[in-house]
Amino acid sequence: MTRLSFTEPLDSTGSESGFVKAYSKGLCGLRIGRIDTSTDNSAVTRGVGTFLCICCIGALTGFRLMMSLTLHMWYAPSQVVDDRLLMSQALTGYYTNDNSNTLAKNQGYGYWIRFFSKLGMNADVAQFCMWLVASIIVGFAIWRLFGNKIFALFAYVFVLWNPIAFDVWLGTRLYRNSLFPPLIFIVLGLMVLWLTFLTPLETRRITDLASPRHAGSSAIHQSLERRSTWSVLIYMALGIALGLFSAELFLLKEDSLWLVPIFLFVILYKYFLLFRRHMEMGLRMILVIVSVLPIGVFASGVSINSSVNERHFGVALLNTRTQGELAGFVNRIYKIDDAHQTTTIWAPESSLAKAVSCSPTLQAHPDLVEALWHKGFTAPDIAQRPLKGDFLTWQIRIAIDQSVGWSDEHTVQKLFTNVNRDLDRAFAEGRLATTDKYFLFPSMGPRYPHEIQALIRPTLKVFSWNFYPRSVYKVSDGTNSPELTQENIRGLEKIHVDINDPNPQRFPFFSFGDAQGVATFVRRLYIVLNVALLALFASACLLSLIRVITRKKSHICYLVLGLMLVMYAMVYCFSIVWFTQFINNDHVTFFYATGSTIPLVTIGLFLAIGSLLKNLRTGAEERSLSDTRRPS
Repeated sequence: MTRLSFTEPLDSTGSESGFVKAYSKGLCGLRIGRIDTSTDNSAVTRGVGTFLCICCIGALTGFRLMMSLTLHMWYAPSQVVDDRLLMSQALTGYYTNDNSNTLAKNQGYGYWIRFFSKLGMNADVAQFCMWLVASIIVGFAIWRLFGNKIFALFAYVFVLWNPIAFDVWLGTRLYRNSLFPPLIFIVLGLMVLWLTFLTPLETRRITDLASPRHAGSSAIHQSLERRSTWSVLIYMALGIALGLFSAELFLLKEDSLWLVPIFLFVILYKYFLLFRRHMEMGLRMILVIVSVLPIGVFASGVSINSSVNERHFGVALLNTRTQGELAGFVNRIYKIDDAHQTTTIWAPESSLAKAVSCSPTLQAHPDLVEALWHKGFTAPDIAQRPLKGDFLTWQIRIAIDQSVGWSDEHTVQKLFTNVNRDLDRAFAEGRLATTDKYFLFPSMGPRYPHEIQALIRPTLKVFSWNFYPRSVYKVSDGTNSPELTQENIRGLEKIHVDINDPNPQRFPFFSFGDAQGVATFVRRLYIVLNVALLALFASACLLSLIRVITRKKSHICYLVLGLMLVMYAMVYCFSIVWFTQFINNDHVTFFYATGSTIPLVTIGLFLAIGSLLKNLRTGAEERSLSDTRRPS
């Protein structure tokens, strides 16, 4: 409705008269000589803009769902120790079937399959829901940090449509690596929300918090000042969610130890923010106690998994390939000083022979030694087919199974406890020499300094795939098999896929080939977007440096956190290159590395770009304040 008002001269105090004030708030504020429609026009414009924005976001979200339902999740039961093994962990009878592969890998993905299967969802919908939750959490976290709706909506769409979701191995394969990208996005987003809830990263003035641009932060700040019970409850819920999702991520794969440093850093930084903040002692103590929730939930989740394995298999471990006595035996083989050990052959025959010669327990089981030399990966003879990389972790399980027999996990652990005692005694007595190479992790072969230095260039190459994966990225062409084998039928039934129509076309106007074309376009578009994000990232670094040098407020905490995530992603790439170099296949290295590093790099870039936006806004406010103070 158009507003009209009369214009009156100012009163003696220099302000509008009471009549004008009353009229300006009336139903028909008259302004002689013209009709003021600016307020209503502005409201209409905002309303239309909001409506169009909601429609666009809804359309993009719906189209993304179509992509997930068309580029199906595909199951490969032929991969016995990969896809089929993880599926078996979700099937009935898993806990009564103790064999050499039962605890070869963590059970986190099996829990995920059980969860969405119980809810009645098929794998396509479940995977989409993970990406949707990830994009919502990241978008909301960006809004909470920077109060910029456009940036938050961009983050939502950027995460939801990330092309890694359409990759054949990292996006649509029914395997744990496809769950890594959305799950890590969720964990990082929750970390940001939990870290900044009730304790902003920067100390702001109350007048700043009251401005519309800080609406999100203002609401939280005001609730804190009122000691709102709801705020504490929401904070507790965020802590529980962070602990749960972090536990699932940790249980997903054997190398998830990389999560622990980030997790602990966030917890410690939160306590720093709590003690830096001015608040009453009672409230501070409540928040200090409540802040333990993420650690408690995380530790409980991991402990419950270990306890379940102890009850059913006799070992309180997440897996027995990279943990426990078998892993200890493999590490001791790697530690033996041997000229035949290389970056490809981590466990040469000569090292195994030295171990056997120093272990009465192994000598008492000649059939086990025979199988280690001539069965499985070494058949017909280890001299002809030496064990590459970490293949000893699999070969020892095969040798046990085909010699002394894999009776149960507890018995195997007990046997190799004695073997490891033999080897430790040999090391202590000098009968076995310890290598002077450097280990990154006990489960990976050691290297000399010059061999470590040689990994720098491959690491940079792998890191670049986060921005330009054209040479290794492959749009999904995987399909479910219609074969009527027991493994295939049970697996597809578990994820609610019809064995008679395992690859349905749910939309007659949108085919599998159409979805592949869209995915190809999205991949090309993201290469351009990544270049733009890198340019903004560089600008953020430069502007922050300038403002630090000129002693101006630089919002550098966001940039530092972003840089830490990016650098952490590079360190992770380095560890993957260390591990996969013996395979000498870029696609495999991409499969191992990029699903985990893309979320780290993306959130790191978002934090840096947020600092850039804050610096630009602060600079504009400083110039505006300078202009108002300048004499006319």
